[in-house]
Order: sequence, then C-alpha cells, then structure tokens
Amino acid sequence: MIQSARRAGYAILIVLLTPSAARDIGAFLEGRLAPVRIEQSIAEIERHGQALCWAWINTKVRPLPATDLDVRLFDSTGEVSLLAVYERSTHKPWRRTGAVSADPTRPRRQRYCLDLPPWVGPGVTARVEQTISYDGLWGLWTIKARIPDVIAFGVDPPP
Repeated sequence: MIQSARRAGYAILIVLLTPSAARDIGAFLEGRLAPVRIEQSIAEIERHGQALCWAWINTKVRPLPATDLDVRLFDSTGEVSLLAVYERSTHKPWRRTGAVSADPTRPRRQRYCLDLPPWVGPGVTARVEQTISYDGLWGLWTIKARIPDVIAFGVDPPP
C-alpha cells in the first residue's frame, strides 16, 4: 500500500514538473541553437550628469520582436535598482515595437540611456545588466538573452 502511494506521488510529481521542464529546456535549446541576435557588444559609454548612455551594437539574424527588456543597475556599494531605458535620440522609453526585420549582413547600432539614481554619483562605478526576451516557438516559451553589461567606472571629482 505504501509502495503504490509512493509511486502515485512520484507519477503526480513528474506530470506536474514535465511541462515546466519542457518549457525551460525548449527555451534553452532554441536560444542556443537559433539565437535572435549574435555578435553583441557595448560601446561609447558616456555619463552626462545623472544620465548614463551607451551604444548597443548587434546583428539580428531572426525576425522576432522583443517582448520585454529587464534592466538592473548594480553600483559599487552593492545596491540593486530596476530602471527604465530610453532611446537617446528621442528620449522615448524602450518598448515592444513589433519590429521583426533581421539583416544578418550588417550590424545595428542602437543608442540607449538611463537616468542613474541620486546615490550613484560621479565617483560610483555602475554596472547595467540587461536581459531581452522574445517569444519562442509557437509562443510555448520565452527566450531570454543577455545583452553585454554596460560598465561605467566612477571618476572621483577633482579635490
């Protein structure tokens, strides 16, 4: 009786965990075998007052629209903040645009900024970690891809 109850419990556990595991494995495999963007880099990092700006250079090889952008700021004190990124030229916040074009023959150069919190002054090093999301195959899972970190080293003001 105990053996059959234990087997039934294992069977229920496997049934409950299998869809989640399949989604995780599917997202992992699709992200590795068929990435949306390749050859990513960050350049032209600049601080203007409390604004931190950079260029994201990447080559988009699959025509999928981004669905979300998670941005986390880490400062040299260990403080973590969730922030919004905006386009440098328009000052419009990042949003899902539905843009699905992909041109694997030429890299894109996209300029973004974010406003640093008041406690991240000129002498504080800041690191921005970004993760972009795309809908996977038939919308069954979400592909998450890291964008290279933006690191702005603090410069102590002159004495």
